[in-house]
Amino acid sequence: MLMLVNLGMGICIEFKVLAALVFVAGVEPDCRYVDWSVSFKRLGLSECDRLGDMIDSLCRSPVGRYADLIDRLERVRCCSIPFPWQEGYDYVHENWWYSMETDSTWSLCRPGYFLTGLYRSVFKLYLSDLEEGRCTRPRNHPSKYGHCEDNDISDCFEQAKCCSCPEGSFIVGLYRGNCNDLGCLDKLRCCTLAESPH
Repeated sequence: MLMLVNLGMGICIEFKVLAALVFVAGVEPDCRYVDWSVSFKRLGLSECDRLGDMIDSLCRSPVGRYADLIDRLERVRCCSIPFPWQEGYDYVHENWWYSMETDSTWSLCRPGYFLTGLYRSVFKLYLSDLEEGRCTRPRNHPSKYGHCEDNDISDCFEQAKCCSCPEGSFIVGLYRGNCNDLGCLDKLRCCTLAESPH
């Protein structure tokens, strides 16, 4: 009789552990494309349309006949923050005025923060007119990342297509190459969330 009780408790414990694992595994980021084709043609902030979402892809229209202007950045892919990072969010506006005016330079979110939007100047049309990055982190996320890598999109971003971070990582920085056109956005710095809350 004692063996049956222990066996029953063991099965119950195993079932609870299995259910917890299924729950965690099932909470994948919910990603969708957000249209910037209107908002990014004028002064102001273009951002993900849901609180806390992070950008993992930039999508552009074809290169213009005479110039490759930043308003050809027409869509981004925004992803929800996965479990266990839902405890409210902190936002900052990173000053990229100087970095986006300088060739061969990174514009970065501060450690632990992920890109959620871009702020552009009025009547100006080039990378130097991206003045701020809007970056966020969950409040229980540390000031560091899991794994980061620099993803070369120089070939990808000269065409009408979406250029993305590796699966499971999100944009934390943009690299301006040796010119001021949209196609000179040469790299994305892509990072995963930290392994556990701080």
